[in-house]
Amino acid sequence: MKLTSHDAKLRLYDGAGQYFELILDSADFSGPLAAPKHEQSLVLNRGKVDEFGFYQKGGDAPVLEPVSLSFSVTLADHVRCFEFLNLLEGNLVDGKEFASTKGVDAADARLGAISIPFDGDDRKTFTLEYAATGKTNGFAMRYAECHADMAATTFSESEESISLSVSINCYGNIARKLGFSEGTAIM
Repeated sequence: MKLTSHDAKLRLYDGAGQYFELILDSADFSGPLAAPKHEQSLVLNRGKVDEFGFYQKGGDAPVLEPVSLSFSVTLADHVRCFEFLNLLEGNLVDGKEFASTKGVDAADARLGAISIPFDGDDRKTFTLEYAATGKTNGFAMRYAECHADMAATTFSESEESISLSVSINCYGNIARKLGFSEGTAIM
C-alpha cells in the first residue's frame, strides 16, 4: 500500500488536557507502532522438544526502556518557537503551567498501573499524538509519558525560519487511534 500526498499534525498534551499543536511539513515523523513486549525464552526438557517444553517470559527491563520518536518542524514564528521549546523543557507555556502526564493515568503506563518515577529531577512528561491528514486521514498514533531529549534535539537557521529536529523518549503506552483526543488548545 502506498500512502502519498499527506500532511500531518502533532499535538503535545499535558496532564490537564491542554495541548500545543504543530503542523509537520517535512513528513519525517518516526516512531514505533507498538510498545516493546516481554522477551520469550524457550525452555526444553534436557534439550529435547516434548510435552514439557514451554516459553518463559523474560524480565521487565526491556519493556520499560524508552523508545525513540523523532520529527522535524519548521517554525517561522519566533514566539511559537520559544513556547514550543518551553514546553519541551517543561517550563510555562504561554504563561500557563504545563502539567506533567507522569503517573496521571494508569492506562498510560506500560505494565498496567505501574508508572516508575524518575530519580532525582523534576522531569515532566507529555502525551504526543500524531495524526495524518489528506489521503491518509484516519491514521493516528498516541505516545504516552514522553520526554524531550534536549541534548539530542538540534536546530538549523535560515533567513525565514528556524527548523528543529526533535528527539523524544517515550516511556508509556503506544496505541493506534482514529484521530486526536479532546483537549484545550494553548497558543
